[in-house]
Amino acid sequence: MKFSSKLALLAALFVWANPVLADTRAPEEQDPITLDAEALQDASDADGHDAADPAERSQAADLHAEAGGDESRDLFKLELDPPKKRTLQWSGRIGGGFGARRVEGERKFVGELHFRADFLWGLPGDRAVRYGPAIEVRSANFSTIEGAFGGQLLIPTHPGWPLQLSALFGYAARFRAFGEHSDHAPIFVGTAAFGYRSYNFHSRYGYAINLFASTRTDLIGRGFEVTGGIELDLAFPALIPVRMMKMARNKRDPDEPEDEEGDYYED
Repeated sequence: MKFSSKLALLAALFVWANPVLADTRAPEEQDPITLDAEALQDASDADGHDAADPAERSQAADLHAEAGGDESRDLFKLELDPPKKRTLQWSGRIGGGFGARRVEGERKFVGELHFRADFLWGLPGDRAVRYGPAIEVRSANFSTIEGAFGGQLLIPTHPGWPLQLSALFGYAARFRAFGEHSDHAPIFVGTAAFGYRSYNFHSRYGYAINLFASTRTDLIGRGFEVTGGIELDLAFPALIPVRMMKMARNKRDPDEPEDEEGDYYED
């Protein structure tokens, strides 16, 4: 066989072994060449080159870490929840009770009406200790005007039913009708209260209904009182009459929804 014939035979075998070269169609009609991504990645790793952009590699690593990649997980790291922010919640109550006053060896009946308010700081929830300032304004037998200011501590017991302790210092102005041996005097007031007072997650104001026991000592003189009674949240006697008047004026339920202009929806 001649040398030229051998070259032609070898060329034919080469073209047959390479279908891309054997495709005689126009370039735009030929099938696109597909490459195996895994093969390219293996080849790139073998050559010591990474085809991905550094930013893309960092993003892929972050996604892998979020998905729970074992490489980025520290088994000895103690993960703690971020600390909750302390909040202020206040409450106002009106109360009434009765008791006894002893001064100069004499005892007398005492009836009282008072207003108390406190502004307590603490973590949100019913299981947190809360503390802050407190005030009290009181009248005994409608013959005194007394005011006191101090601090209050709220100690959680059962959720929504805390124990409340307060220590206040103030002054009592007493009229003659209150008694011969009861002059004006600075006073110390210690009060323990227990009742329903759950943390309000929707407002800065917390509702409360308490039973209380209180002692009142004259810092000048020998007067001493012990009283007890009940406290009702200030919102109850204030909001209920307002809602009753609103219902009477509109002749509708005050909880009925209104539109953006303040008019009630019609059925």
